[in-house]
Amino acid sequence: MHPNSIRLFEIYGRPYFADGMRVLEIAPNNPSRLEQAVAKRSIRWDSINLVPPDDHCVVPMGGLTFLATDPYRYPIPDDSYDIVVSSNVLEHVPMPWRWMKEIARICRPTGRVITIAPLNWGYHAEPLDCWRAYPDGMKAVYEDAGLRVETALVESTDTWRTRANVDGVKYLIKRLIRWPVKGKPLFAWDTICIGVKPAA
Repeated sequence: MHPNSIRLFEIYGRPYFADGMRVLEIAPNNPSRLEQAVAKRSIRWDSINLVPPDDHCVVPMGGLTFLATDPYRYPIPDDSYDIVVSSNVLEHVPMPWRWMKEIARICRPTGRVITIAPLNWGYHAEPLDCWRAYPDGMKAVYEDAGLRVETALVESTDTWRTRANVDGVKYLIKRLIRWPVKGKPLFAWDTICIGVKPAA
C-alpha cells in the first residue's frame, strides 16, 4: 500500500472508526497499516484474504480471521461488521460489482464500506490486475450493491516535498536510466469511496 492511500484513509476514512466497533479488513498488509492508522485497541479488527492463498497472497504474521476460497462468497454471517475496509484491493477483483454485493451483505445496517483504489498505478498482477476506478464508477458499483455513497473522490496528497525522500530519488534515477519502476507513478492518485448500508 502506497503512502497516498494511507493519507486518504487518514483524512476521509479514519474519522468513522470508534471504540468498540467490529471491523473487517480485506487483504491487509503485514502488519495492517490501516489498523495501525486507526490505533484503537477496543476495536475488534478482523481480516480475510481476497483470493485463495497462492504465491501472491501474503498472510499476516498473526494470521487471518477468515480464509476465503471465493472472493464473492465469504464465510461470514450477514450484518456482521460496523465497517468493511479495503485499500489497493479492488483493482485485483475480476468482478467488483459481485464483490461489492458480498461486502454489503456482511456490513451491518448503518455500517460503512470504505474502499481505496489506485487510479494511475501501473499494471501489477497479484495475481490479477483488472481495473482502475474513477469516482463515478465506484459510486455505480456501491449503488448497485445497495449502498448509499457519502464520499467518492479522486485525490493525490503527493507533492514534491512528500516525494523528496529516498523513494522519490530512487524513482527519478530509475526513470532517468530507463530502469523499470514496476508501474509506480511519481505522484500517486487514488479513488476513495465511502458508503453506508441503509437501515433495515
